[in-house]
Parts: sequence; C-alpha cells; structure tokens
Amino acid sequence: NILRIAGVERDRAIMVGDSGIDIRTAAAAGINSVGVAWGFRFAEELYAAGATCVVSTAQELEAEIL
Repeated sequence: NILRIAGVERDRAIMVGDSGIDIRTAAAAGINSVGVAWGFRFAEELYAAGATCVVSTAQELEAEIL
C-alpha cells in the first residue's frame, strides 16, 4: 500500500478532504481525516461523515497537520 511504500505509519497519516467521500475513504483506510469547510461541503456534513476534525482556513489546517 502507499503508506508502506512512503514509509509512513498509519497513525501518522492524515487525509485532507472537502467531501464526505474523502472522509469515508480515510476511515476505510484506517487513517485520521481533516475536513476543510471551504470546499464542496459544510462542516456539519464533514463531521457527520466521520471527520476527525474540521477546519475553516488554511491557517487552521496548517496548525492541525503540523
């Protein structure tokens, strides 16, 4: 799988997405997800899909993933 090839542990991987499909894909892969509320969906939908957290700005995203 891509995580193994990249040498990244599953607990260190994060999927960033702007749709429920992105968030559900992360869950299916067993990794955390950050929903971005400036894309196609609102924060409520991203949380409902199972996002670990949701951010509203690029600055919030940077703080969350670093």
